[in-house]
Amino acid sequence: MTVVGAEGGRGLDRPAKTKGEDKQADEGDYTAARPYFVQGMKMQQDWGDRQGVPDTLIWFAELYGAQGQEARADRLAAAAEALYEAMGMIISAGRRADYETHIRAARLILGEAEFAAIWIEGRSMSMEQAITYALEEDS
Repeated sequence: MTVVGAEGGRGLDRPAKTKGEDKQADEGDYTAARPYFVQGMKMQQDWGDRQGVPDTLIWFAELYGAQGQEARADRLAAAAEALYEAMGMIISAGRRADYETHIRAARLILGEAEFAAIWIEGRSMSMEQAITYALEEDS
């Protein structure tokens, strides 16, 4: 099992978040960080880096959640979780706490039934579908 995320090891072939991306996201300015997320996802596609995609989907989920697009954020988080599992990877302990906090909040915001339906939709996405959905400007 491979651990990825804030504490996980990244191979040399996997793009890490840039300083600009980290700075913008750490300051809560996900709108300004979005171009970095898009660039990172496109680099992963160009390089054939499938293992980095779930992390990047989580970044997009954080972005859309911060923008009040809870359903979209949850679909992407569910897609990322399914991809982590399919690849035999887990989210690092450092990222897992934030991830689980988001999931608990989403259940309260959306209600259990709506959250469950959205989660199933996200988990059923292929990697390519999730990438396309993450990169769409408005949804």
